[in-house]
Amino acid sequence: MNKPTTIRQRKFIKQFIRTRNGTEAAMQAYNCKSRAVAAVISSQVLRKLNISFIELMNKMGLNDERDISDLIKLRKAKITKHFAYEGQVVDERSYDDNATQLKALEMTLKLKGHLKEQIEHSGEVAFTQMPNARVGNRIGDLLPLELNIGEPDIGVARNPANAGEAAPDTN
Repeated sequence: MNKPTTIRQRKFIKQFIRTRNGTEAAMQAYNCKSRAVAAVISSQVLRKLNISFIELMNKMGLNDERDISDLIKLRKAKITKHFAYEGQVVDERSYDDNATQLKALEMTLKLKGHLKEQIEHSGEVAFTQMPNARVGNRIGDLLPLELNIGEPDIGVARNPANAGEAAPDTN
């Protein structure tokens, strides 16, 4: 980031950090009458000063240390319920806010690179049906009859014709 050289640029940066809006900051720092003109001035000032979004976030107090502190707090989040009788609080119970804790944990894992948005796999997944299969009235009979994952010789086969028979003992 280049150092702001003029008083208006410094005022713009202060207003930008306070309002988090470039157009509004330009309206106040440069006394613009038109929002369109302020938007152009905002863009020019930000480009001229070579301000990065990360630097602005740090100036706004959104730095790594604070983020980590906030994540730690969120991972311990609680919900408190108050119970009242005739307008008076008679009981108060706190319990874990599992939804908030789960989101905080998910964010922590993503930031550390342990959780990916997309899962990539190599190989193929093929669903095939055996030619002599019949459809039964049980939900289990509606499942795919054969599932091959990766290697063609590895798989799980299910034949509904033998659904009532016990599986052969392989020991």
